[in-house]
Amino acid sequence: MKILKKSGYRGCIPVETLYVKNKPYDPYTLVPALLKDLKVAQNAEFK
Repeated sequence: MKILKKSGYRGCIPVETLYVKNKPYDPYTLVPALLKDLKVAQNAEFK
């Protein structure tokens, strides 16, 4: 988020989840968790 803020980027952020060896892959769990982490980082940087 610091890089996005510093550059003035105002576009979309692509989201990709990858299979991790020997862990269950469930995009319905991984994507919401990733979005939550992104929102926390966004709120911290763009107060």
